[in-house]
Amino acid sequence: MVRLIYITFYILLQLLVGVKSQRPLFRRAHTAAHVNDKLYILGGTVVGTNNRSPKESFMHLDTSASFDTNTLKWQDISNRIVPPHEQAALARGGVDNSTLFLYGGVSLDKSITMAPLYAYETKNNTWTIPNLDGPIPVGKEGITAVSDSKGSIYLFGGSQGVRTRLQEPTIVNDMFIIDTINFLWKKGSSVNAPSPRVQYGAVRLPNNNIIYIGGFHIDAGVFPLTEVYLYDTLLDTWSKRSASGSVPSPRSSFSCVLGLDGKRVIVFGGRGPGVTNDTTVYALDLDNFIWYVPRISGRTPSSRAFYKSLVIGKYMAVTYGEGYRQETENDILLLDISNNDEYVWTTSFNPVIANNTNNTIPNPTNTTTTTTTPTPIVVGSTIGSIIALLIIIGCLLYCCCRKKKGNEKNQQVGNDQASNNNNNAKNEGRSFGKLLLTILLCIFVPCYPCYLCYSNRKERKEKQKSLEKDQS
Repeated sequence: MVRLIYITFYILLQLLVGVKSQRPLFRRAHTAAHVNDKLYILGGTVVGTNNRSPKESFMHLDTSASFDTNTLKWQDISNRIVPPHEQAALARGGVDNSTLFLYGGVSLDKSITMAPLYAYETKNNTWTIPNLDGPIPVGKEGITAVSDSKGSIYLFGGSQGVRTRLQEPTIVNDMFIIDTINFLWKKGSSVNAPSPRVQYGAVRLPNNNIIYIGGFHIDAGVFPLTEVYLYDTLLDTWSKRSASGSVPSPRSSFSCVLGLDGKRVIVFGGRGPGVTNDTTVYALDLDNFIWYVPRISGRTPSSRAFYKSLVIGKYMAVTYGEGYRQETENDILLLDISNNDEYVWTTSFNPVIANNTNNTIPNPTNTTTTTTTPTPIVVGSTIGSIIALLIIIGCLLYCCCRKKKGNEKNQQVGNDQASNNNNNAKNEGRSFGKLLLTILLCIFVPCYPCYLCYSNRKERKEKQKSLEKDQS
């Protein structure tokens, strides 16, 4: 009977561990892109650790069908070509705009140096390290890459070097362009460009301008969002506008997206004075450069920093980041921005707006599906399993006690009975201590139940041999 308690406890323990391990670890300073009905998440570090890479360092989510953010089916497509890293830049390019280009970042393994550029072909799930002609950018970290429909990727600013007690990393305000069609590095103009910075927000506008707001510099701190910089990708020129209205506080480490009508830029979260608890969604009207707070409904999530946001269909998707608890909030946030009169936080995704790339892409080979378990299910399963465990153990212990009491009635009376009772009390205490020790071993030594079964089987065989010997 005691052996049954051990086995039951071990099974429930493994069930609890299995439930908790289904969800990919949340991360910060990663990159994200959406291509051919797939949301790709690459790199980053596990939140709350010392630069530890998540197990699923490269994964994608199918967005061709409806889903709920409480239950996400990730495909793990991690590889060994790209080192574990953070603070990199990722953007689409290539002839048909279906190739992902990864630039910069810092390797989490100090013994490995990252290549200047990596290319991932989404059609056949292959990585290459392209060689480009021309000057290579100085900035490597904290860059937001912006691409156009003609195969060009724009890289502004960034930092180079590791921060030490004696030296700060070099932060620049250069503009470099990757020509992903002809495989060339090009240097853009820095005249009237923003001051050197990292971790800014950037997005391409319908008029071929790229808007740059916010950011961080070690000396200047976080930059105000009253300053709006525009880079004309056709003329290679910079201009500056001043914004007013309900201006968000100065911030960095945030992302911004373009509204579906192309007339507003939407901002959420970030890092800066007072930003940690600021759950407000802000929008910048591009007609008059006035910030305002749109009407929002739905459950408001916690503010996040070091995340990546992008538009998928009618939603602004906020991916991972730091500042929230994975036990209570989803890794992917969805803000329905289809109605400018009222945005809605939701957990339901419906692909009602067609994506701008074709959908006939074969699934990558050698992939692993990871299902994100809803938070309520995890909590409910954990509590339910613990309660069931306690009930089962209690019932089994009760049965054991009843059996022992029945056996005691058949014992001899008198002095022999008293002696046996004392011995039984001692044995019962030893058995209870042995039970507790065995439970602890089952928790911390996963192979112990196998050893326990082997020992019991060996003990039974020895008793059987002894009995046969006595009978003969």
